[in-house]
Amino acid sequence: MAKKRQYSANSPERLANKVRLTIASRYGLPPDHPMVEEAVRDVANRYASNYAPYRDITQKVRKILEKMDVDMKLLGFAKAFASEAKRKAEAGEPVDSLIDKYKTVGLREDVLYAILDTLGIPVKRTRTEAKPAS
Repeated sequence: MAKKRQYSANSPERLANKVRLTIASRYGLPPDHPMVEEAVRDVANRYASNYAPYRDITQKVRKILEKMDVDMKLLGFAKAFASEAKRKAEAGEPVDSLIDKYKTVGLREDVLYAILDTLGIPVKRTRTEAKPAS
């Protein structure tokens, strides 16, 4: 399996160099042309502004799963749920249907509600799940 790319301190710089060379070669401009530099700044700013919220969601979801003693194999599903719920909430769509969708992959209902609470997404709790006996 291929190694997943990690965000590091030089990731924005690597992206800027890649964009600079791509745009310059595509349009036949020198890499230091002002239009190329403007495009590089724009892409780097969008990258930085879009990456931070995703990283925050990932960290919050990881803490919830650890706290609620959920198998970390479900982290990917939990992150997908959080991202999709946030996207739907920002668009003004209800997130209730997502709870049923992600319960089918193995996430407990209380974990899903905890993720929504942590992200500040209001949802009506029409169902309650009993905690398993210890």
